[in-house]
Amino acid sequence: MWSMSRVVLLVTAAVLTSWVPTARAGVAQADEADAAATAVDLSRLEAASDFNTLYDRIHPDVHAVVPRAAVIGWFQNEWAPLGPGVSTVTGVRFVAWTWEVTGVTYPFTAEVSFEQPFADGSIRQDVVRLVPDAKGEWRWFFGRSRAFVDEQIARYVPAAPIPSDSDIFAEFVLADIDEFWRASFAGADRAYAAPGLVAVDAPIDSSCGVVDPTGPGAFCGVDHTIYYSSDHYEALVGGGTDFAWITVVAHEWGHYVQHLLAVARPASNAYELQADCLAGSYARDAGTRGLLEPGDVTEAVAMSSRGGDPLWLPQDQPGAHGTSDDRITSFMRGYLDGFVGCQLSIADGAEVHADPVPEVGQTRGVEVDLSRLLPTDADVSADLAMTADGSRSLAEVTTNYRNPAEATARFAAWGWGGNAARSFAADDGIDPSPGGASSVYVSIHRFADAAGAALALDYSAADQAAATGAVEVPTGPIGSRSRALELETPGGVEATVYTQVDRFLIRVTVVAAGDAAIHTARRVTAVVIARAV
Repeated sequence: MWSMSRVVLLVTAAVLTSWVPTARAGVAQADEADAAATAVDLSRLEAASDFNTLYDRIHPDVHAVVPRAAVIGWFQNEWAPLGPGVSTVTGVRFVAWTWEVTGVTYPFTAEVSFEQPFADGSIRQDVVRLVPDAKGEWRWFFGRSRAFVDEQIARYVPAAPIPSDSDIFAEFVLADIDEFWRASFAGADRAYAAPGLVAVDAPIDSSCGVVDPTGPGAFCGVDHTIYYSSDHYEALVGGGTDFAWITVVAHEWGHYVQHLLAVARPASNAYELQADCLAGSYARDAGTRGLLEPGDVTEAVAMSSRGGDPLWLPQDQPGAHGTSDDRITSFMRGYLDGFVGCQLSIADGAEVHADPVPEVGQTRGVEVDLSRLLPTDADVSADLAMTADGSRSLAEVTTNYRNPAEATARFAAWGWGGNAARSFAADDGIDPSPGGASSVYVSIHRFADAAGAALALDYSAADQAAATGAVEVPTGPIGSRSRALELETPGGVEATVYTQVDRFLIRVTVVAAGDAAIHTARRVTAVVIARAV
């Protein structure tokens, strides 16, 4: 259970530096060089206002008691306005040093002297102390007096008693995770907006497809919403394992952060494991602020283990989450090392847009292979097999429009930039299962922007309706916008769903009996959207 009270948190401040080493008796020159190189890196982070990474490189003893918000708040409001530059180190010596905040003495401390320039032309002379952690990496300390510590905590980490009422506990947790990420983005001078939050107690339609309460949680990048199961909340929180539920939500929030930063989603388990790591980063910060009780981290680890993939499942496929050991390791990496351990830099990420979010299917300027977003045989139906797979030129795409020349000109004006398509059909002589589809066609087209994709959607739906006599039918919420058509054919109902997701136009056409056609088209569309976002 989360703690019902806060611990007194202690912090201290230091300034960062760089220097050129010289050999000293009794100390390896490599120690001096490593300490100096670390100081240089820290100084550059400070000058670049990358306060999140700066925080993650604090000594673990400081991490245990210093909330991220206290460090970032002080640097943002007190230090950054002075315009600090990169320091020049004037000397290094190794000493025994006591951190006055906790009274702990560190017998092997690199005390680095430096001169640091500021925007007004002044130069400050000072020292910074670096102490190696258990892995031998030099770490720094924040704060130099207890009064300073108390002041920063009071200013930037206000106390908030945890409610015991389960009806408002969820609201408290969601608000706390949101504030953690809001402060983290602010520390990198990045825009941030809260995701949508929906408690699911029955199957509901999202822009990424149906969300079922039997799953613990999900994030949909199309509607920027985190969905969490009410049943899982009641079972875990009511069963005394509230932090297990918090870990689930923190993992989905990690996906939201990845989406804001346009982190690439590889065909492996790396994307999911990074979200586990980001959940661990939040857990560490919660513990630093006195919100954890003994056993909470164990709950998180147990939840990570239960969510692991079976050992036989390939981990180089989209959607793989990692084995139990993988997930535990990733969570603990974030818990121990913060964002650095997760290989995430908010400051260095792709340009962040709180609203709208970065475009689906494009990460850090690298275009996604559209064929990777198309469904496989298993995604479509056990009765169908792939019969065609490839891409077409613009002329081939528009050849079936009523006026191919006009369609080609319009698509070109809207910035058409390629497509991928895949067809599925039943083997000859084999009838589909009752309610199953006899054929499925899926294509995805890339345009210059969301506006172009939306115009192409309306144009294509209107052209097909006029050419075939298909009737428009409701689609329900899916994608950024969608339109659906139905046409009676000798082989059954032909349902086509056009869906726009950012700058992509997805078309899914299904032939099946009755309502199965539109339901299958919607389900297959959701598969493509889930892979894209």
